[in-house]
Amino acid sequence: MHYYEVPKLGSYFAVRLEYQSCLFEESFDEAIKEHKRVATERAAQMAEKMEFDEAQADLKREKEENGEQFIPEEREWPDINPEPYKTRVV
Repeated sequence: MHYYEVPKLGSYFAVRLEYQSCLFEESFDEAIKEHKRVATERAAQMAEKMEFDEAQADLKREKEENGEQFIPEEREWPDINPEPYKTRVV
C-alpha cells in the first residue's frame, strides 16, 4: 500500500502481530519443562567435563613418568541455553 500524499480518512493498514509473551498458563508450563531440561543437560555436561579433566590429568601424569612430552587435547564444550519463548499470535 502506498500513499502518495496524505492517507484518506477511513483507510487502514492491517498487520499480523506476533510477539513473545508469558501471559499464558502454557508458557509457564513450557518454561518449567525447559528449565528442567537445561539443568539436566548442564549437569551431564559438567560430569563429562570432570571425567575429561581427570582423564587428561592421568594421561599427563603417565606421560611425565615415562619422560614423554604431554600435549593436552583441546576440546570445546557447547553452550546449553534455554530456548526462547514460543511466539503466540494474539
